[in-house]
Amino acid sequence: TCLPLHVTPPTTKCHLGFSAAAGEVASKSMTDAAVEVHRVVGSAECGVSGDGKWQKRGHSYLNGCVSVISADKGKVIDVEALSSSCKSCKTKSKLRQDSASYQEWKANHTSCQANHEGSAGSMETVGLYRIFERSRGKRDLNYL
Repeated sequence: TCLPLHVTPPTTKCHLGFSAAAGEVASKSMTDAAVEVHRVVGSAECGVSGDGKWQKRGHSYLNGCVSVISADKGKVIDVEALSSSCKSCKTKSKLRQDSASYQEWKANHTSCQANHEGSAGSMETVGLYRIFERSRGKRDLNYL
């Protein structure tokens, strides 16, 4: 919280702006790292290490992040955020599914935060799979 600093927390609009800016900086940093790895290695073949971070310890977490780090440069090349829950879906699940308000919400709910179905224990594997699948198209590298 911001109370110890005696400042109000940022508004949602401000928070979304910060989030978008941070995403752009992260994307550029990872793209630059991939270009550097490609230049140093001299080919598209790239050794990597993958690891996952989770909101909570154990196998009951709902949110996590998987990253791939270059073995040659030690820089993050790609990340995948995973969530098995969506706050909006959880809130709207209380509505009758045949109601007009639910149907309108469902039609406009195009960016669901839940992008993982399955056990919490499988999140890391699924995240790494997604990263490896897009490695050639997104970073022009083949992860080993």
